[in-house]
Amino acid sequence: MTWHLPYLLLTLAAAQPAAGDPFPREVRRKATNATVQIVNVTKKGVGSGVIVENHKGMVYILTARHIFERDDKLEVRFFTAKSHPRADSVHRSVKVLAVGEGASDLALLRVSTDEEVPAPLRLCSSDPAPRGKSIPILTVGCDGDVAPSVVEGRARKNSVRLPMEKVPVTLWEVEKAQETGRSGGPMVDRRGLLLGICSGRSEGKGYFCTAEQIRDLLKANALAWVGKEKD
Repeated sequence: MTWHLPYLLLTLAAAQPAAGDPFPREVRRKATNATVQIVNVTKKGVGSGVIVENHKGMVYILTARHIFERDDKLEVRFFTAKSHPRADSVHRSVKVLAVGEGASDLALLRVSTDEEVPAPLRLCSSDPAPRGKSIPILTVGCDGDVAPSVVEGRARKNSVRLPMEKVPVTLWEVEKAQETGRSGGPMVDRRGLLLGICSGRSEGKGYFCTAEQIRDLLKANALAWVGKEKD
């Protein structure tokens, strides 16, 4: 299997729900607003990310590890319904709090701001799909240098052999490969809960890190409270 890990993403479908669409308009709106664009100023690349917590002026953002190196200069661009398709604000003081290892293509960033930012997405706390069964999902990301957009599809969990990894890893497999710019963007279920983070593509399929991998990253860095579903 050929595995590509450039900055990813898929050509956008309209954000308006079609007849019979299982995703409420509010889910689409919230997922789009919570998605940010991450610009790698050093390497002149772009990716996506998702707000998962906003606590006392500290905004926590999940993204894909492969879109930057530790010493790269990053910018994070927030969008709102009012500002769309332009960025509402640009933040250049970005702190890298955690990065995944091995098959965990994840990173957690933090931005400090006194400005109002979009509401975060909450991390799904249970497995929504039995192995081998597909479910309807939305993926969100920034195609190149444009605002976040949603794409509807279906995903299932599958065992994937990644380059340099000795054993297969379980990832979300999406029917369509994601296009440039959407790496680090979220995948959500019909409730609007975060299921995974866009990581790579291979043989016409898109692949997303799972909620289990996200939880492992947060726990390993004493951040298990980030993104947790509220009671």
